[in-house]
Amino acid sequence: MEDLFSRRMLGFAMSAHHDAALTIAALQMAAVTRGGGVDGVIFYSDRGSEYTAARFAAACRHWGVVQSMGRVGCALDNAAAESFNSTLKVELVHRHCFATRAEGA
Repeated sequence: MEDLFSRRMLGFAMSAHHDAALTIAALQMAAVTRGGGVDGVIFYSDRGSEYTAARFAAACRHWGVVQSMGRVGCALDNAAAESFNSTLKVELVHRHCFATRAEGA
């Protein structure tokens, strides 16, 4: 999870499954990285099932995070995240061969 003001990466998670547990882990890491003071922070995402899940909404409420989501089918609404993911893949993932998931973390 990237802070768009500071451009800092605050939280991330890796998993064999792309689900709410994965996004909750990243949200928790981001909250802890900021010292727990995330009340009122706006979390922007697409409308993927991991972000629309009741478990993720509950985690946002727990931390006081306000959810905001882009329009259905509009990739440009999520340009910042797509740009970061592209950079991560080009600069790191595609330049290395990781034997295990843990090695890549």
